[in-house]
Amino acid sequence: MKIYVTGSLTQAREIKLIASALSTIKDNDVRFAKSRKELNLDDYIMLRYEHIDWCDAVYILKKENGDLCDGVVYEKVYAEKQHKEIVYIG
Repeated sequence: MKIYVTGSLTQAREIKLIASALSTIKDNDVRFAKSRKELNLDDYIMLRYEHIDWCDAVYILKKENGDLCDGVVYEKVYAEKQHKEIVYIG
């Protein structure tokens, strides 16, 4: 399964750990949100949407209070429009 793991970049360490764990499962191919300071904001947003286009499922890490940051809400809505499976973590 092709999986994209996303969440607030303040949770980058946790996102990477989740992606690493999911990648150990046979037949999983995992990409995850990470800081890309070399990209301008438009290109960075496009890259995250391209990950959604590519994947079968989007795993969304919620913040500690259960909320999603605005950028992740945009990704979630785009994924829903693309009929992707969405899995919430946290």
